[in-house]
Amino acid sequence: MSLISTDVYGSGALSEAESKAVTTAINTSKLGFDVYLEFFKVWDKQVFASTSVAQKRNMSAVASLMDSYDMDIPLDPNAPGSFSLPGYSAMYHGYISSGSASLEDAYRAAVDVETLCIDEISGLLRDPHVSTPAVRRLLNKLLSTSQENLDRFTKLLSQ
Repeated sequence: MSLISTDVYGSGALSEAESKAVTTAINTSKLGFDVYLEFFKVWDKQVFASTSVAQKRNMSAVASLMDSYDMDIPLDPNAPGSFSLPGYSAMYHGYISSGSASLEDAYRAAVDVETLCIDEISGLLRDPHVSTPAVRRLLNKLLSTSQENLDRFTKLLSQ
């Protein structure tokens, strides 16, 4: 059962570009979730816990959209470091490795995660083949969340 009704998202089929966009969106959200959850375990800083919760909400929203369009969820949200897109697992391990050296390095890695998410989602929004309003609304929400996260971690890094 979908967490968000199909009245919000719609139904039918997404284009190939939109399906790829949604798959990228759930992978980027999961990347942030997995990294921040691990950083919370290592550094016990509330900012990582609250940001991981926000990323979990993002994953749930993407999963709901996928469900409303009868798409399979391409990854296991409960398997840290496991992704359906090439390179994401290596990025996850790289961020964890670099962010485990110091709290400052963890904030720096978080800035890198959010910058990656912003770049990925911005690229998806520039694609003219990604035109379904529900997909665009979701991507814009994810972009807004990533910008807020980037601002938060940039501020922490500068203190």
